[in-house]
Amino acid sequence: MRVKRRLRIRWLSLFFLLVLPVAAYGGVPEVSHVMVTDVTTCSFSVIWSASEASTADLEVYEDENGAVPIADAVIEPHPIECGNEQIRIMAEDQGVMKVRVTGLDPDTTYYFMTVTTSKSSTDTTYNPNAAPFTPVTTESETVRTYESGGDVLPFSNDLIIEPCYLDDGTTFAEGTLLLATVAGGSHPITAFVGDGVELPNALIDLNNVFSRDTHDNLDLLQGLNLTLLNFRGLADNSIVTHVVPVDQSLSEVKPGEFGLKAGWNMVSFQLEPGVTDTETVLAPIMDKVSAIGAYNATEGRWIFYDKNGLPFLNRLSDLYSATGY
Repeated sequence: MRVKRRLRIRWLSLFFLLVLPVAAYGGVPEVSHVMVTDVTTCSFSVIWSASEASTADLEVYEDENGAVPIADAVIEPHPIECGNEQIRIMAEDQGVMKVRVTGLDPDTTYYFMTVTTSKSSTDTTYNPNAAPFTPVTTESETVRTYESGGDVLPFSNDLIIEPCYLDDGTTFAEGTLLLATVAGGSHPITAFVGDGVELPNALIDLNNVFSRDTHDNLDLLQGLNLTLLNFRGLADNSIVTHVVPVDQSLSEVKPGEFGLKAGWNMVSFQLEPGVTDTETVLAPIMDKVSAIGAYNATEGRWIFYDKNGLPFLNRLSDLYSATGY
Protein backbone atom coordinates (compact mmCIF):
# COMPACT_ATOMS: atom_id res chain seq x y z
CA MET A 1 0.00 0.00 0.00
CA ARG A 2 1.37 3.37 -0.94
CA VAL A 3 1.36 5.80 1.96
CA LYS A 4 0.38 9.33 1.01
CA ARG A 5 1.96 12.23 2.80
CA ARG A 6 1.11 15.83 2.12
CA LEU A 7 4.10 18.09 2.41
CA ARG A 8 3.45 21.69 1.44
CA ILE A 9 5.68 24.71 1.06
CA ARG A 10 4.04 27.90 2.26
CA TRP A 11 4.91 30.60 -0.22
CA LEU A 12 5.27 34.04 1.32
CA SER A 13 4.09 37.22 -0.41
CA LEU A 14 6.75 39.24 -2.20
CA PHE A 15 6.45 42.95 -2.63
CA PHE A 16 9.49 44.36 -4.41
CA LEU A 17 12.28 43.93 -6.92
CA LEU A 18 15.13 41.64 -5.85
CA VAL A 19 18.26 40.46 -7.66
CA LEU A 20 19.54 37.00 -6.80
CA PRO A 21 22.86 36.07 -8.42
CA VAL A 22 23.82 32.55 -9.45
CA ALA A 23 27.50 31.70 -9.17
CA ALA A 24 29.13 30.24 -12.28
CA TYR A 25 31.71 27.48 -12.30
CA GLY A 26 33.37 25.71 -15.20
CA GLY A 27 32.91 22.05 -16.01
CA VAL A 28 30.59 20.74 -13.30
CA PRO A 29 27.17 22.49 -13.14
CA GLU A 30 26.27 24.06 -9.82
CA VAL A 31 22.56 23.81 -9.03
CA SER A 32 20.51 26.37 -7.09
CA HIS A 33 16.96 27.69 -6.60
CA VAL A 34 15.27 24.30 -7.00
CA MET A 35 11.48 24.79 -6.86
CA VAL A 36 8.43 22.61 -7.37
CA THR A 37 5.94 24.41 -9.63
CA ASP A 38 2.81 23.87 -11.73
CA VAL A 39 1.39 21.12 -9.52
CA THR A 40 -1.99 19.73 -10.64
CA THR A 41 -3.93 16.56 -9.91
CA CYS A 42 -1.90 14.63 -12.49
CA SER A 43 1.36 16.54 -13.02
CA PHE A 44 4.08 18.72 -11.56
CA SER A 45 7.13 20.60 -12.78
CA VAL A 46 10.51 21.35 -11.22
CA ILE A 47 12.58 24.41 -12.10
CA TRP A 48 16.13 25.29 -11.07
CA SER A 49 19.18 27.31 -12.06
CA ALA A 50 22.40 25.84 -13.43
CA SER A 51 25.70 27.70 -13.30
CA GLU A 52 26.45 27.02 -16.99
CA ALA A 53 24.79 25.93 -20.23
CA SER A 54 23.22 22.55 -19.42
CA THR A 55 20.47 20.08 -20.21
CA ALA A 56 17.83 19.11 -17.65
CA ASP A 57 16.19 15.87 -16.58
CA LEU A 58 14.48 14.29 -13.56
CA GLU A 59 14.52 10.90 -11.95
CA VAL A 60 11.15 10.30 -10.25
CA TYR A 61 10.33 7.60 -7.71
CA GLU A 62 7.42 6.26 -5.69
CA ASP A 63 9.52 6.12 -2.53
CA GLU A 64 11.96 8.49 -0.85
CA ASN A 65 14.82 6.01 -1.13
CA GLY A 66 14.58 5.75 -4.93
CA ALA A 67 13.94 2.01 -4.96
CA VAL A 68 10.79 2.16 -7.14
CA PRO A 69 10.97 4.41 -10.25
CA ILE A 70 7.59 5.53 -11.58
CA ALA A 71 6.62 3.44 -14.59
CA ASP A 72 3.84 5.19 -16.51
CA ALA A 73 4.59 8.89 -16.11
CA VAL A 74 5.98 11.07 -18.93
CA ILE A 75 9.06 13.14 -18.06
CA GLU A 76 9.48 16.11 -20.42
CA PRO A 77 12.50 18.45 -20.18
CA HIS A 78 11.84 22.06 -21.13
CA PRO A 79 8.18 21.69 -22.19
CA ILE A 80 7.38 24.29 -24.86
CA GLU A 81 3.68 24.47 -25.74
CA CYS A 82 4.15 26.25 -29.08
CA GLY A 83 6.87 23.85 -30.28
CA ASN A 84 9.54 26.56 -30.74
CA GLU A 85 12.81 24.69 -30.11
CA GLN A 86 14.74 27.98 -30.00
CA ILE A 87 13.12 28.73 -26.62
CA ARG A 88 14.43 25.44 -25.22
CA ILE A 89 17.94 26.01 -26.59
CA MET A 90 18.15 29.54 -25.18
CA ALA A 91 16.87 28.34 -21.80
CA GLU A 92 19.49 25.59 -21.64
CA ASP A 93 22.26 27.99 -22.64
CA GLN A 94 21.24 30.42 -19.90
CA GLY A 95 21.04 27.78 -17.17
CA VAL A 96 17.24 27.93 -16.91
CA MET A 97 16.12 24.38 -16.16
CA LYS A 98 12.53 23.08 -16.21
CA VAL A 99 11.17 19.54 -16.37
CA ARG A 100 7.48 18.54 -16.37
CA VAL A 101 6.13 15.18 -15.17
CA THR A 102 2.65 14.07 -16.30
CA GLY A 103 0.48 10.97 -16.00
CA LEU A 104 0.40 10.94 -12.18
CA ASP A 105 -2.29 10.08 -9.63
CA PRO A 106 -4.14 12.73 -7.57
CA ASP A 107 -3.22 13.37 -3.93
CA THR A 108 -0.14 11.18 -4.14
CA THR A 109 3.40 11.87 -2.98
CA TYR A 110 6.27 11.29 -5.41
CA TYR A 111 10.00 11.86 -4.99
CA PHE A 112 12.49 13.31 -7.45
CA MET A 113 16.15 14.07 -8.12
CA THR A 114 17.22 16.73 -10.61
CA VAL A 115 19.78 15.76 -13.27
CA THR A 116 21.85 18.61 -14.74
CA THR A 117 24.38 17.84 -17.48
CA SER A 118 26.90 20.40 -18.70
CA LYS A 119 26.75 21.05 -22.45
CA SER A 120 30.48 21.75 -22.58
CA SER A 121 31.96 19.01 -20.38
CA THR A 122 29.07 16.49 -20.15
CA ASP A 123 29.66 16.39 -16.38
CA THR A 124 26.43 15.71 -14.50
CA THR A 125 25.19 17.04 -11.16
CA TYR A 126 22.48 15.18 -9.20
CA ASN A 127 20.41 17.05 -6.62
CA PRO A 128 20.04 15.60 -4.09
CA ASN A 129 22.84 13.18 -4.86
CA ALA A 130 21.57 10.55 -2.41
CA ALA A 131 18.37 9.47 -0.66
CA PRO A 132 16.10 10.71 0.79
CA PHE A 133 14.89 12.39 -2.39
CA THR A 134 12.71 15.52 -2.60
CA PRO A 135 8.95 14.99 -2.14
CA VAL A 136 6.06 16.58 -4.01
CA THR A 137 2.36 15.80 -3.54
CA THR A 138 -0.10 16.19 -6.41
CA GLU A 139 -3.31 18.17 -5.87
CA SER A 140 -6.50 16.47 -4.71
CA GLU A 141 -9.25 17.50 -7.12
CA THR A 142 -10.05 19.77 -10.07
CA VAL A 143 -13.01 21.98 -9.12
CA ARG A 144 -14.36 24.81 -11.32
CA THR A 145 -17.49 25.70 -9.35
CA TYR A 146 -18.45 27.31 -6.05
CA GLU A 147 -21.64 27.51 -3.99
CA SER A 148 -23.48 30.82 -3.59
CA GLY A 149 -26.90 31.09 -1.94
CA GLY A 150 -27.66 27.46 -2.66
CA ASP A 151 -26.61 27.73 -6.30
CA VAL A 152 -23.56 26.05 -7.84
CA LEU A 153 -21.79 28.57 -10.07
CA PRO A 154 -18.86 28.04 -12.45
CA PHE A 155 -15.73 30.17 -12.13
CA SER A 156 -12.70 30.88 -14.26
CA ASN A 157 -9.65 33.04 -13.57
CA ASP A 158 -7.88 35.44 -15.87
CA LEU A 159 -4.80 34.97 -18.02
CA ILE A 160 -1.97 37.35 -17.13
CA ILE A 161 0.38 38.59 -19.83
CA GLU A 162 3.59 40.26 -18.74
CA PRO A 163 6.61 41.62 -20.68
CA CYS A 164 9.97 40.31 -19.44
CA TYR A 165 13.25 42.17 -20.01
CA LEU A 166 16.81 41.90 -18.77
CA ASP A 167 18.24 44.52 -16.41
CA ASP A 168 18.71 47.12 -19.16
CA GLY A 169 14.93 47.28 -19.58
CA THR A 170 15.10 46.83 -23.36
CA THR A 171 16.65 43.40 -24.08
CA PHE A 172 14.01 40.68 -24.36
CA ALA A 173 14.45 38.02 -21.66
CA GLU A 174 14.34 35.13 -24.13
CA GLY A 175 14.84 31.64 -22.77
CA THR A 176 13.65 32.64 -19.29
CA LEU A 177 10.60 31.71 -17.24
CA LEU A 178 7.89 33.92 -15.82
CA LEU A 179 6.93 32.50 -12.43
CA ALA A 180 3.76 33.54 -10.58
CA THR A 181 2.77 32.99 -6.96
CA VAL A 182 -0.62 33.97 -5.56
CA ALA A 183 -1.65 34.50 -1.94
CA GLY A 184 -3.27 31.25 -0.82
CA GLY A 185 -1.84 29.23 -3.70
CA SER A 186 -0.06 25.96 -2.98
CA HIS A 187 2.70 26.23 -5.63
CA PRO A 188 3.97 28.73 -8.20
CA ILE A 189 2.97 28.43 -11.86
CA THR A 190 5.36 29.12 -14.73
CA ALA A 191 5.57 29.82 -18.46
CA PHE A 192 8.47 30.39 -20.83
CA VAL A 193 8.83 33.88 -22.27
CA GLY A 194 7.57 33.90 -25.86
CA ASP A 195 5.81 30.54 -25.60
CA GLY A 196 2.60 31.05 -27.58
CA VAL A 197 2.78 34.86 -27.36
CA GLU A 198 4.93 37.55 -28.97
CA LEU A 199 8.23 38.49 -27.35
CA PRO A 200 8.97 39.77 -24.80
CA ASN A 201 5.71 38.58 -23.24
CA ALA A 202 4.92 35.50 -21.17
CA LEU A 203 1.42 34.16 -20.59
CA ILE A 204 0.38 32.86 -17.16
CA ASP A 205 -2.90 30.92 -16.84
CA LEU A 206 -4.20 31.64 -13.34
CA ASN A 207 -6.73 28.80 -13.71
CA ASN A 208 -3.84 26.48 -12.82
CA VAL A 209 -3.55 27.87 -9.28
CA PHE A 210 -4.61 25.41 -6.57
CA SER A 211 -5.52 26.23 -2.97
CA ARG A 212 -2.95 25.65 -0.26
CA ASP A 213 -5.72 24.67 2.18
CA THR A 214 -8.21 22.62 0.14
CA HIS A 215 -5.86 21.43 -2.64
CA ASP A 216 -8.41 22.09 -5.37
CA ASN A 217 -8.66 25.01 -7.81
CA LEU A 218 -8.47 28.47 -6.26
CA ASP A 219 -11.05 31.07 -7.32
CA LEU A 220 -8.96 34.26 -7.29
CA LEU A 221 -10.36 37.53 -6.01
CA GLN A 222 -9.43 41.06 -7.01
CA GLY A 223 -6.60 42.54 -4.98
CA LEU A 224 -4.86 39.32 -3.95
CA ASN A 225 -1.07 39.59 -4.06
CA LEU A 226 0.23 38.25 -7.37
CA THR A 227 4.02 37.96 -7.40
CA LEU A 228 5.70 37.70 -10.80
CA LEU A 229 9.31 36.55 -10.94
CA ASN A 230 11.46 36.52 -14.08
CA PHE A 231 13.50 33.34 -13.50
CA ARG A 232 16.65 33.97 -15.52
CA GLY A 233 19.33 31.45 -14.54
CA LEU A 234 22.78 32.88 -15.29
CA ALA A 235 21.33 36.36 -15.82
CA ASP A 236 20.02 36.55 -12.21
CA ASN A 237 16.36 36.66 -11.17
CA SER A 238 14.11 39.66 -10.67
CA ILE A 239 10.95 39.81 -8.58
CA VAL A 240 8.08 42.26 -8.92
CA THR A 241 4.76 42.05 -7.07
CA HIS A 242 1.40 42.81 -8.63
CA VAL A 243 -2.18 42.45 -7.48
CA VAL A 244 -4.84 40.33 -9.14
CA PRO A 245 -6.93 42.74 -11.28
CA VAL A 246 -10.72 42.93 -11.27
CA ASP A 247 -12.28 39.94 -13.05
CA GLN A 248 -14.44 41.42 -15.82
CA SER A 249 -14.95 38.25 -17.86
CA LEU A 250 -13.94 34.60 -17.98
CA SER A 251 -10.31 33.94 -18.97
CA GLU A 252 -9.67 37.49 -20.20
CA VAL A 253 -6.03 38.31 -20.94
CA LYS A 254 -4.97 41.19 -18.70
CA PRO A 255 -1.70 42.90 -17.82
CA GLY A 256 -0.53 42.77 -14.22
CA GLU A 257 -0.83 45.75 -11.90
CA PHE A 258 1.99 46.93 -9.69
CA GLY A 259 1.29 46.19 -6.04
CA LEU A 260 3.91 48.10 -3.99
CA LYS A 261 2.10 50.86 -2.09
CA ALA A 262 3.28 54.01 -0.31
CA GLY A 263 3.69 53.50 3.43
CA TRP A 264 4.50 50.30 5.32
CA ASN A 265 4.32 47.00 3.42
CA MET A 266 4.78 43.49 4.85
CA VAL A 267 7.43 41.84 2.65
CA SER A 268 9.36 38.57 2.39
CA PHE A 269 11.54 36.67 -0.08
CA GLN A 270 10.81 33.32 -1.67
CA LEU A 271 14.45 32.89 -2.77
CA GLU A 272 17.58 33.36 -0.67
CA PRO A 273 19.61 36.40 -1.85
CA GLY A 274 23.06 35.51 -3.14
CA VAL A 275 24.40 38.49 -1.15
CA THR A 276 22.38 39.12 2.03
CA ASP A 277 23.75 42.58 2.89
CA THR A 278 20.74 44.88 3.35
CA GLU A 279 22.01 47.67 1.11
CA THR A 280 22.87 45.20 -1.67
CA VAL A 281 19.46 43.51 -1.55
CA LEU A 282 17.63 46.86 -1.54
CA ALA A 283 19.86 48.45 -4.19
CA PRO A 284 17.38 47.99 -7.12
CA ILE A 285 14.67 49.93 -5.22
CA MET A 286 16.74 52.02 -2.81
CA ASP A 287 15.31 55.25 -4.25
CA LYS A 288 11.81 54.07 -3.23
CA VAL A 289 12.64 52.78 0.26
CA SER A 290 13.09 54.85 3.42
CA ALA A 291 13.33 52.10 6.05
CA ILE A 292 12.96 48.36 6.62
CA GLY A 293 12.48 46.54 9.92
CA ALA A 294 12.28 43.01 11.32
CA TYR A 295 11.15 41.66 14.68
CA ASN A 296 13.97 40.05 16.64
CA ALA A 297 12.27 37.36 18.74
CA THR A 298 15.41 36.71 20.78
CA GLU A 299 15.66 40.33 21.89
CA GLY A 300 11.88 40.85 21.93
CA ARG A 301 12.04 44.03 19.83
CA TRP A 302 12.14 45.41 16.29
CA ILE A 303 15.46 46.20 14.60
CA PHE A 304 15.71 48.54 11.62
CA TYR A 305 17.71 49.82 8.69
CA ASP A 306 16.78 53.50 8.17
CA LYS A 307 18.31 55.08 5.08
CA ASN A 308 18.04 58.57 6.56
CA GLY A 309 18.83 57.61 10.16
CA LEU A 310 22.01 57.50 12.16
CA PRO A 311 24.30 54.75 10.78
CA PHE A 312 25.15 53.25 14.20
CA LEU A 313 21.43 52.61 14.80
CA ASN A 314 21.07 50.50 11.63
CA ARG A 315 21.16 47.03 13.22
CA LEU A 316 19.33 45.21 10.41
CA SER A 317 22.45 44.44 8.40
CA ASP A 318 21.27 41.36 6.45
CA LEU A 319 18.03 40.17 4.79
CA TYR A 320 17.05 36.52 4.36
CA SER A 321 14.31 34.40 2.81
CA ALA A 322 11.41 33.06 4.94
CA THR A 323 11.52 36.13 7.16
CA GLY A 324 8.88 38.85 7.39
CA TYR A 325 10.00 42.47 7.12
